[in-house]
Amino acid sequence: MPHYIYRIQLAEKYRQEANRDSTFEQTIGEHFNYLKKLKEQGVVWMAGRTDIGLEDPNNFGVCVFEVENKQEALDFTKNDPAVQKGVMEFEIYPFSVVLWKDQ
Repeated sequence: MPHYIYRIQLAEKYRQEANRDSTFEQTIGEHFNYLKKLKEQGVVWMAGRTDIGLEDPNNFGVCVFEVENKQEALDFTKNDPAVQKGVMEFEIYPFSVVLWKDQ
C-alpha cells in the first residue's frame, strides 16, 4: 500500500499568540485525537512537529501515513479538523519509506 507524507503548518493568523483562543486550543486537541485514532487503526505510521516556537514561520508538522491511493490521501488531510477549521494548511506528497527503526 502506498505511503504519503503530510506536511502541515499553522495558518499565518495563528502564528501570533494573540489569535490563539480556546477554539484554537480545542481544534489542536481534535487534530491530535484525529491522528491518534488513525494511528490506532494502523493508518498513521509517525507524526510529529519541529521543536521550535509556534510563531516561527519555519515551524511545521509531518505525518507519514498509508492509504490505498491519492484520493484517500486527500481525504485524510481534508478530514483533519485543523484543516477543516482553517487553523492549519497542508501539503501531501507520495513518500517511499526506505529505513524505519523497526525494520
